[in-house]
This record gives sequence, structure tokens and C-alpha cells, in this order.
Amino acid sequence: MGIRVLSDAMINLVAAGEVVERPASVVKELVENSIDAKSKNIIIEIKNGGKKLIQISDDGTGIPRDDVRLAFISHATSKIYEESDLEKILTLGFRGEALASIAIISKLDLMTYFKNEPCGTHYKIDGGEEVFLKDCAQRKGSVFSVKDIFYNTPARMKFLKQDTTEGNFIALAVNRMILSHPEISFKFIRDNKQIVSSIGDGRIPSAVLRVFGKEFFENLIEINYSSDFCSINGFIGNPNLKNTKSKIQNFFVNSRFIKSKIISNAIESALESECQNTKVPSVLYLKMPPEFVDVNVHPAKTEVRFASERAVFELVYNAVKNAIMLSRKKSFALASAKTYEKKLTSENDFLHDNIILPKLSENYHEEKINIEEIKQEFYKKKSDNFEKNQEKKSNIIEPQNFIAEIEDNVKIIGEVFSCFLLVEYKNELILVDKHAAHERIIFENLSKNNVEKSSQILLASITVNLSMKDYDIILNNLENMQKIGYDIEDFGPGKFIIRAIPVYLEEKDIQASLCEIAEFLSKNKSGTSFENLKKIYSQIACKSAIKAGKASFLSEIKELIKKLIETKFTNCPHGRPIYFSLSKDDIYKKFLRK
Repeated sequence: MGIRVLSDAMINLVAAGEVVERPASVVKELVENSIDAKSKNIIIEIKNGGKKLIQISDDGTGIPRDDVRLAFISHATSKIYEESDLEKILTLGFRGEALASIAIISKLDLMTYFKNEPCGTHYKIDGGEEVFLKDCAQRKGSVFSVKDIFYNTPARMKFLKQDTTEGNFIALAVNRMILSHPEISFKFIRDNKQIVSSIGDGRIPSAVLRVFGKEFFENLIEINYSSDFCSINGFIGNPNLKNTKSKIQNFFVNSRFIKSKIISNAIESALESECQNTKVPSVLYLKMPPEFVDVNVHPAKTEVRFASERAVFELVYNAVKNAIMLSRKKSFALASAKTYEKKLTSENDFLHDNIILPKLSENYHEEKINIEEIKQEFYKKKSDNFEKNQEKKSNIIEPQNFIAEIEDNVKIIGEVFSCFLLVEYKNELILVDKHAAHERIIFENLSKNNVEKSSQILLASITVNLSMKDYDIILNNLENMQKIGYDIEDFGPGKFIIRAIPVYLEEKDIQASLCEIAEFLSKNKSGTSFENLKKIYSQIACKSAIKAGKASFLSEIKELIKKLIETKFTNCPHGRPIYFSLSKDDIYKKFLRK
């Protein structure tokens, strides 16, 4: 095949691929334009993961009618005019590629109003070809409607993921916009349902709280540091917390989201000497003169080059070190304050025969205090509490003196190590692993797949946060999750509202069970059809069963042994033995008895 020059249409299609990788790219580029247009309120609406519709509405400056057509010509821009402008870019867009690229691979509709013009402008362009330009009634700002993305490039369309996954990519892009511009109010509507919104109060903590939630926010350490050429603020996760699963890293330079190994490495290096956990979530904002950072590296504009990588590394390293040090001082101060408060309380309390009396007033010599009356009242309360405690303990197995006969030939002798039950059955001593036994019983009940009987409605619905990967998997299996006892509603990227759970599951285990189910489904694609649920049921049963190391109530033990006798199972769903027995003869032999 000979060499030939591509047509303009082909050149535009090829170039569009560098800017528009998927629907999330369209959202990113259009929202960045809205931000550059000084918008204070931006609404992002999508349908079918952005494949069917992406609509961005803003209250920005709008586009002058004379510039509307020019805006959709490749490399047409109002952001830069000469080479030197590239060294001082503060706008998010500047290359003049986005609108042209989007228009080439979609059906695009624009309604915009620019100040002092008699009316708005309505412009429609399909696959890069103009359909019309006419007057319209339009409020302040612009509305971009992008429909049927990649309709004219089926080869690109087939590489898109499911609607849910593409929608999650868009949600991630929106979250980054909320974080990067806390001064703007964003609303994200997904398939006619509002998923997330921000208040636009200009405060970074408000944005972080809105995107990641209260639980995430409460475990962050604040960073506030500056050098001669740059300042940095934001948050990092507490490295002293164990089992931190979130490794979210959001870096912003001059309000632009970027990916940077230099910043990541600096954080890890700073934490290396402080603690074992060097992988922590972070939301960091760097501000520096535009000439110190080159954003013209890639069309996506998430890769940048720093004039001095060493200076950036040292800045982040020192900022993190400083934040950890201040955090420790604060923790120490709080601990010292509590200790001092305790000491003062101890010194000012009046102790008599182990009775703590209220602190005497300054005029204590004028007061008449009847010590005997106070003592009698104290001992009465102590006696009442003792009786209540004894009443509670009556339901707890006490191995040293407890024997319960639940039916003929079956006696529960007690519990050892808060893990194993001792049962006398006919001429055998049986040791039962209570967790394994309970796990098997729950597993069998779940396997009957009776949703009405296997589901419990929560008194108050709860919200759980999952990784985007686990969220995506569970979201694609909501109907199937209902079959095993969960009532789950999507609550935005990474979040679910839980209204009902399998009847045996405890609230504290909900998140862990969802993570384990998602992990199982990701490894066993055939499991997504739910033709074989045994492994999923076994994971739920394991989380729901009585925990080893925790003393059990008598009522629990009686019910457990009765069901175990009825089912006659010998192994838990994972294959571990439920019990083993010693015959009376074997025990006698051990003691050299006949």
C-alpha cells in the first residue's frame, strides 16, 4: 500500500482519539471549559454511562455568537496567542482541541448566551458537520448536550465498558472537579438521579467531606506548608491506623488534577522513617508560579513537568514530615490534658471507704454533710448493681459449675477458651467448635434461598463505602444480591445504602461481607450468574457465625447444639471439622481405669 495524505475528516477522527478516550473524557473537557468561563454553578447530567447523553450546564460567561463556529475548529482557542503564553498558563484548557474532537465523534448541541447580546445562540453539529446556527432563548451561561458518543466510529464504541463502569469513570472525574474547585457548586445527575452535590463554599475540607464522607475525613492529618517558590496544603491519611485500605491519591497543581510519581514518592519517603504504613490516602494542593510547571505534555493535561523536580520532592517531603510531627504533638497534648484532668479530679475528690464524694464547695465548713447517709446510699446502689450483674451473668455459661441437659442423653458441660463447647452424649465427650457449627447451620439455611426468611430489615439504613472496583461489581449484581438477603441502593460512586441484610449477619460485618463477595465475583466470572452460590453463602455464613474467643449465652448454646443434632453435619462449609469425640472407654484408659 502506497503512502498517501489522510483526508481532513480522517485526521480529525485520529486526533479526537487523543483527547476523547471515553465519555469521562468528554465530561472532563466540557467541565474544564465551564470552569474557565468563571462558572459558579455547574450541573453534569449523564444517561447510560454517558453513551446516550452527556449534558453540562453552567452559569459562566458564555460564548459570543461570532466565536461559536470558531470554537469547534481544531486548535482554535482564546486562552493563548503566542509562544510565551505557554509559560504562564493558569486556565485548564488552552490547546483548542477539546470541542473539535468531541464534535467529530458525537451529535453535539450547544445553547449559549453572552452578555449584552440580544438573545442566545443555538448551534448544532453532528459528526463535525454543522446542522444549523440560530437564535434561542437562553439564560446566562451555556448548555452543552453531547449525544450518541462514537456513533460514527463503531470500532471505538466496542471498546467501551458497561454503562455502570463508564458512569463510574465519570463520577471519578466529577469528584476530582469538586476537590480541585471547592469554590464552585457541582451537581452530578446519573440516569435521572442526583448522585452527589457540593456546596461551593470555597473550603477544601467541605469538598473533601462531600466526596469521601465523614469516616474518611475524620482519619486525616492536615498539611499546611510553604517554601520560597511553592505552597502546599491539604490532607493525608493517618499512617498509624492499621488496615487502611484506601490508597486514594489526589494531587492538584494550581487547581489542576495531575498524576505525579514525584509527589507519591515524596510522601512514601517521608513516612518511611515514621511508621510502617507508607501507603496512605492523600488530597494535596500545590500552588506555584505557572512558569515552574509545564502542563503542555499530553492532550489529557494530567501529566506535567516541574522546572525542579528535586524542589517539589523536598517540599512535599518536608510538608508531610512537619504534619506528622504536629499531629504527634497535638495527640501528646490531648493525652497530657486528659492525664492532668484525671489528676485534678483525683486530688479534689474526697475519698472515704472507697466512696467518691462530690468536691466540697469553697464554703464547705458551713455545710453539714452526713457521711453515713451517703455511705448507705452508695452501698444500696452497689447492691442493686450487683444483683443486676448477677441476673445478666445467669445467662452466661460458666464452665466450672455449669451443666445443662437439653434432651435425653445430651448434656452441655460448659465452654472452654470461649471457643469450644463440652457436650456429654451417651458414652462420649464431644468437643464442638461453636464457630464452625454455627457457620454450617447458617450456610444450610442460606442455601435454601428463601429471601423472605433469610433477610432482616435494618431499623435504620446505613451507608457503606467501597473501593470503586468492589462498588462496580456489587452495582452490576444488585438483583442477585437481593436473592441472598441484601436490600442495597446505589448512593453514588463507591457508596451504597443498605436497608436489609442476611438474617444472620451483624451490622458491623456488612462492609467486610460485601468486599468478600465482590472479591469472589471478580475471580469467578461464572458466579455472577448466581447458578452456584455455595461459596458466597459460605462467606456470609463465616462472617455471621458466633465468633471464637467471645463467651456465648446459654440460650445461644442450647439452640446451637439442638440444630447441630438435627442436621448431623460434621464439617463447616470450608471443610474444617465441627467436632470430635472421645469415648468413655478412651478417657478411662487415659487415667488407667478399667
